[in-house]
Amino acid sequence: MGTGRTVIGDNVVVPVLVEAVSAAFLNNPSLFYQSGAMIQSLSFPTAYKGVRQVEVPTFARMGGATFVDDGQPVVPHKLTSSGEYADVKEIAIAFSLTDRSRASTLGTYEEGGMQCMISISEKIDDYMLDLVRAASWMKSVDVFSAAIGSDPRYKYESYIIWRSSLVAWLEAGPTSEQERVASVAAENIYMRQFGIVHPYARRPGKKTEGIVKVLSNASNFNNTAITLGRQLLGEQGWNETPAMIAVHSDVATAMANSRNASGDFDLLEAGPPGPDERPLYMTVKPWGIPLLITDKLAKTLVP
Repeated sequence: MGTGRTVIGDNVVVPVLVEAVSAAFLNNPSLFYQSGAMIQSLSFPTAYKGVRQVEVPTFARMGGATFVDDGQPVVPHKLTSSGEYADVKEIAIAFSLTDRSRASTLGTYEEGGMQCMISISEKIDDYMLDLVRAASWMKSVDVFSAAIGSDPRYKYESYIIWRSSLVAWLEAGPTSEQERVASVAAENIYMRQFGIVHPYARRPGKKTEGIVKVLSNASNFNNTAITLGRQLLGEQGWNETPAMIAVHSDVATAMANSRNASGDFDLLEAGPPGPDERPLYMTVKPWGIPLLITDKLAKTLVP
């Protein structure tokens, strides 16, 4: 019978848990990744672990192709870039196993790996949202109206994000170690993931940046507001459907309360089904844009 004390025994092999985490990352649940707003690469070099920053070049757009006669020389375009820098981050999680889970042969590695991956992924998503909000180069549109609603009135920030606007460059597999901690008389497993997260001022292969901020009331973040946001990127805002939209939960509630005469949602619809056939996330009509709902976005009282 188990004592309930957390211990690590021969039944748990750290490298196997690490492999489980690495395998799980290929199916990263992050909406940034699943929507295509974020490029994920698992090739971060181990040699960069001791480095504080790495350069992430932003390339200028080359000139256009031309028609030429056969044999006519073609003047080459110069591919120029400007240096942006990203901080190398170390994301850590530590855990130990109870006697029951240590002795179990029913998915201990898979469950441990999945939970570690989800925890690391959530931390990356939080940091990514911080970087999105702090980007100095983004365009913005303000559709807030003091005439809408009654006191108290709040102004909300939302974000329209296009494909390949951010990159996460991570190790293929986390670093791991076991360590005894005397204060709790247990052996813990530590996992660390190194890498960078970075928003592109100019997306790879694109003419423009890919993030637009919209300021609005909860009730007037609608297709008109989204249309004004897309217009800020010109033709590219319309030739490409945004990869995702991030809103506060109050804004999402107002969107859900917007119904047509038949009682159907005006602005929201179910996204693609998950393994259990239920929608993985909501999308915004009529474009099918995935919706990220997070209360990390600002909600400011307007006097």
